[in-house]
Amino acid sequence: MTLDKLIFRVVTIMMVIGIINGCTVVKVVDTTAKAAVGLTANTVKAAGQTVRAVLPYA
Repeated sequence: MTLDKLIFRVVTIMMVIGIINGCTVVKVVDTTAKAAVGLTANTVKAAGQTVRAVLPYA
């Protein structure tokens, strides 16, 4: 095992770990963004329903 092969192997392992972690980070960010968008959409919907419910009496 020469030094350059050892370095290459370490770099490869680190890259693989980085890719796996990167995918996890992307998934978490994606899920969080979707949840935030869903929450915002629900809030807007609820506000719209409230306005529609109150409007006839205004």
